[in-house]
Amino acid sequence: MGIEGIEVTSVGGLPTVVVDDWQDETVMQALETLVAMVGADAVVDGDHRTVAFDPERITEATLRNALDDLS
Repeated sequence: MGIEGIEVTSVGGLPTVVVDDWQDETVMQALETLVAMVGADAVVDGDHRTVAFDPERITEATLRNALDDLS
């Protein structure tokens, strides 16, 4: 399921969320909620529309489950 406009993947071994459109307010609110839900620091790269997480604290599965909970 998930939320349209947000994809969970791995980039360079880091669990990463890819955002289609930084200007889409609904997507950005969902992203902010997702980051708060998983309770982890995130590294935002606006140029590549990604948000990466520490793999020792967060897994792709954790991100996918949280995203599913939001939808």
